[in-house]
Parts: sequence; C-alpha cells; structure tokens
Amino acid sequence: RVTLEGPADLDTPTTGTLVGSPVPLPGGLIARTYAADGVRDFAWAAGRLEQVSGGTAPRVVVSYRAGAVTTAQAQRMLAAARTSVSTFSQSFGPYPYPELDVVLVGFSDFGMEYPTIVFSEVDKLTVAHEVAHQWWYGLVGNDQYAEPWLDESLATWSEELPWGAWVGCGSYAFPGTARLTNDMGYWGDHPGQYDVVYDGGGCMLANLARKFGAAGFQAILRGYADDHWLGVTRTGDFTAAIEAAAM
Repeated sequence: RVTLEGPADLDTPTTGTLVGSPVPLPGGLIARTYAADGVRDFAWAAGRLEQVSGGTAPRVVVSYRAGAVTTAQAQRMLAAARTSVSTFSQSFGPYPYPELDVVLVGFSDFGMEYPTIVFSEVDKLTVAHEVAHQWWYGLVGNDQYAEPWLDESLATWSEELPWGAWVGCGSYAFPGTARLTNDMGYWGDHPGQYDVVYDGGGCMLANLARKFGAAGFQAILRGYADDHWLGVTRTGDFTAAIEAAAM
C-alpha cells in the first residue's frame, strides 16, 4: 500500500490499483493511494501522460507521452498486451490481478518488468516479453541475480506464443565459457555474451517444445507454474519438471 503525493495533472501509473478517490492537499497537490496483494516489488511512472485502455478482468492500460509515441502506436501495443495476457493466462495460469499497466517509452531496445506494470519500447514482441515476466519472475519467482536464465529464457520463449509457439531451434553457439546457468556476476564481466540467457535459453526451450509438442510443453509450464505459484524456484525445480514429463 503506497501513497504518492504530487500535482493533480501528474499521472502516476503504478503497481496495483487506485484505492478510492484522490485526496486534495494544500498547495494544489493531491494524494493517491495504491494497493496490491501478492506482488514482489512496487514500481511507478510519473508524467503528463496520454492513455488508452481496454478489457475487463484484467483491465489493460497503456500510458505514453504524446510526441514520443503516437496514439496509433499505443493502440497497437494495447492490442499486443491484451493478446499476451489472454494467451499467457490460458497457457500458464490465470493472471490474478485486476489491472496491467504498460508504459511506453519513446526509445528503442528497452523493456523492464515489475508486478502489474511494465515499461516497453514500441514493439509487440518486447511488450509480450515484458508481460510474460508477470508469470516468469512475478508469479513464479526466482533469484534474478543468481539464476537470471529462469525468467529471461522463459520470457523470451513466451514472447512468440501470442502469435504462434516457437517450436524447434536449429542451433545456438554458446560463446566460450558462457553456460546458460551463469549468474549476473559472470554476465557483468562478459556483457557481450549476455544474449545467452535470452536467445540461447529461448532456443533450448524451443527445442523442448519440439520434443514434447507445443501443447505438451505448455502443459508442462502450467504445471511448473502451479507448483511454484508465488514461490521462488531454482534451476533444479525446472529441470525436475522437465525430467518428470520425459519419464
């Protein structure tokens, strides 16, 4: 439960949902209180923002700054976000929150995830990737420093799913000593190899989807999510789920 105080015309999309009505304060300020249950982090944006929204349970709200992002772009990203939430809810387990906020930024090669709010460039795969993190790190937690592959690889494989499952991957050349399961200490020292936890991990998962079939692999992921919902997983938990399915 967080209260933000600021000018009345300053928009503040956040983790969670607004509780009640804004409260007037001296000096032309207002206080807005937001609350959320079952989340790991709290994040917010602040700015004079435009919004487009759609859907119920959950309501998806896309916020953006006019001049940096167009209304047409925002509408396309809204459609991508809604499709992603629907697809992932069917595949991995229902999205349990009443709202999802997507904050669009006006520059490229950027995305960042927090519970019920994500930040993204104007790109449908990036939006889908960040929305997938609502499951892979948000609902099924992991140590993002020690085992970043557990959320980033799964989010990378999942980002394709709203438009067709990624099944099969020809090859991925792991550079040098870059094991998929390395921690952020390694990736910090080898930033040029960090795509391993995205592309390399996604490729590995795509090959598992080929082995089990797209529907079978999604069933495995849903069972894995059910077993660790709002918990914290380790690499061994994931490999155990795969090994059990392969028996």
